[in-house]
Amino acid sequence: MECHPDNEDWLPDRLGDRFLDMARRLLQGLGERSIKQYFHTSINLLEGKDMADLDSTATKIDDFLRFPRKYFDN
Repeated sequence: MECHPDNEDWLPDRLGDRFLDMARRLLQGLGERSIKQYFHTSINLLEGKDMADLDSTATKIDDFLRFPRKYFDN
């Protein structure tokens, strides 16, 4: 089920929130070691991936969510 199926959820003034929602969901999936393929939910897109790589990616996403300005300031 989609989290934000309504078109109003994707208006330009809400895109920042949607981006953060997706980053949080990605972080959750990395932590659970499970991200389901959208059309074939029996398929885990993270199956067979290197756990150290998943942990490293999760650390970077968590850092982005906690300190987003660090990634946008020059």
